[in-house]
Order: sequence, then C-alpha cells, then structure tokens
Amino acid sequence: MRAENGFTRDYFHDFIFLPPEQAGASPTMLIATADHSPGSWQRPEYVRAAIFRSDDEAQSWRRVIEGLDEEMEPMVWELVNHPTDPNAAFAGIGRVSRGPAQGPSGPGCLMVTRDRGESWQKVIDVPGDRVLWAATE
Repeated sequence: MRAENGFTRDYFHDFIFLPPEQAGASPTMLIATADHSPGSWQRPEYVRAAIFRSDDEAQSWRRVIEGLDEEMEPMVWELVNHPTDPNAAFAGIGRVSRGPAQGPSGPGCLMVTRDRGESWQKVIDVPGDRVLWAATE
C-alpha cells in the first residue's frame, strides 16, 4: 500500500506525530500539504493548502476540514505539538514571502486543535511566518 493513499495534494511540507491514545495503539499523524511546489505558487490562490490526518501509520490519509477553509489560500507552514496536551497541536498558517524579491510576508494566524487534528480553531491573527515553537512559559 502506498503512503499517499487518500491525499488530494502533491506537496508535503511539515508533519508531526501525536502519541497513541492508549498502549498498543498507533500514533496520530498530521501533515501540512499544498498543490505543487512553492515555485509554482505564482499567486496565493494556487497554494490550496490542507491538513491531512492518519491513524493507521500512514497507510491511509483523510483531509481535515472542520474549522479550515475549503480552499486555503495561505500555506500551513508549521505544525507543532502542544507542550503539555498530547491531544493538541498548533498550526502556523500564512502568506509567507520566499525572499526579499517577493516582498514582506502577508497576514497569517495561529490555529489550535485539541482533538488530535479533527477540528481547528483560530487562536490569534499574526503575520505569516515559517517558524513556530510552543513552550509551557
């Protein structure tokens, strides 16, 4: 079985593992995706970003849609585990320039899931960035 079963995107950016909910279970995997490579994203609407989830060690994937736009124009640049909640994670989403010639980064936001990636809620609007780090303090 191929690892991309269920994907409707072909660019894979970032992924994380959430620990198994019980002994002997598989971890939950979350991955940030988009259409094609960043070099083809001539305009933000070509990104078509998405988050996918696997509960069977990457044998199959399904797109997470609750709380996320159907056609996400900005990219999901970073996924980070919550530092204390094993069922939670953060996603950094935004329009990020690819260098000085592209101009400054655009708008972005920080999203959170508290149900292992099933649904996402916006935490705060922030400038688009490619780095996200979560700490307890």
